[in-house]
Amino acid sequence: MSEGRLEPRRVQQALVAMLLDPEFAARVRGDAVVPELSARERELLRGVDPRALATDPHRRARAVQVLVEELP
Repeated sequence: MSEGRLEPRRVQQALVAMLLDPEFAARVRGDAVVPELSARERELLRGVDPRALATDPHRRARAVQVLVEELP
C-alpha cells in the first residue's frame, strides 16, 4: 500500500465499514495496523467525528435486515 495514495472508493468503503463495525472504527482510530488503508486514507478517516458514526443506534440492524431481504 502506498503511504500517500488516496483512493476515494477505498475511503468510502472504509467509512461504511466504520459505520457498521465499531471494532473496525476503533482499529482505524487506534494504533493497530490497518493494511487495507494508506496512511493518508487513515488520517482522513481519523478526522471523522466519532459521534457522527453513532447517531443511529439501529443502523446495523437495519442494514442486516436489508441484506436478508435482498439475498435469496
